[in-house]
Amino acid sequence: MRKRFWVIVTAVVAVIIVLGTSLYFYYRPYVAFISMKPSDPIGSSYTELVSVADTYKSERFLPKSFTKNLNEFGKKNQEVFLEYTEQYKKPMNVHAKIEIKNGQTVVTYYGTVTAKDGQTEEYNKQLVFDFILTKKIPEMFKG
Repeated sequence: MRKRFWVIVTAVVAVIIVLGTSLYFYYRPYVAFISMKPSDPIGSSYTELVSVADTYKSERFLPKSFTKNLNEFGKKNQEVFLEYTEQYKKPMNVHAKIEIKNGQTVVTYYGTVTAKDGQTEEYNKQLVFDFILTKKIPEMFKG
């Protein structure tokens, strides 16, 4: 009787450990760290591009939804970068600001650019993502 009791207790403890570990890994939060990749200032030109540097707890697979969000973020940022590098010429002075509003990540690129005809123009482009990429926004992006 005593041996059976210890077998049952050991089995219950093993199930609790396996279940607890599984739930911990399943519900563990994912946090993306955002870093700034500025260009080297050339004369009076300076541009900033927001990019995801690394993901926290990346030693295991990321859920598809998180990977999809990272891909969307990267694609839209690349489009903005290509837009202001292909449609404008130097000097340009473009900065980035990140905000979290109503469950969305809002990235605003703003500053001045020089059109192909030499006219200086204000540049303002806002990207809105329907997810929060990170809650830890670096000070340099808090506009």
